[in-house]
Amino acid sequence: MLSCFVVLLCSCDNGLTPSGEKAPADKPTNIIKQAHIYRSSNAEVNIEIFAPLIHNFEGDSAKMEFPQGAKAIFFNKDMSVKSVITADYALQQKPSNDFLLRQNVRIVNYKSEDTIYCEDLIWQKQSQRIYTQKPVRRQSKTGTDYGEGLEANEAMDSVTIVRPHGNQIVEE
Repeated sequence: MLSCFVVLLCSCDNGLTPSGEKAPADKPTNIIKQAHIYRSSNAEVNIEIFAPLIHNFEGDSAKMEFPQGAKAIFFNKDMSVKSVITADYALQQKPSNDFLLRQNVRIVNYKSEDTIYCEDLIWQKQSQRIYTQKPVRRQSKTGTDYGEGLEANEAMDSVTIVRPHGNQIVEE
């Protein structure tokens, strides 16, 4: 099977202004509009990221800022959707590549049919760990529960709500 993927990115300018001077640290060195990014490993796409706007910053405080939010789709090996994470704001720190997601963070797990809501979330790409220490709300087929945080692996197939409380329907 032959697969072809297109990634839309703007060219980088090595942190220089058009006149050749070093760009100020508080100004992006380049801007990407309508980004569509794929991440793969072993020739298999495992994450697809969409963002209406990305600001890239270079230098000592290198980062990618997603001021208008982002959406990340996680795939199973057969390319079916495993989970989707959306947020109104995201920040990727370099060189760690960790993501901070803020404001209206929503995680939909297609296997368990759970939807998790929180105000911020940290996605550590190196360790493939997702977590928050802020309050969360999980909506599932059996009800709604709340917690004081969340721990999960990147695949979202192992999710733990920290100090859960709420009402659930239990079959006897």
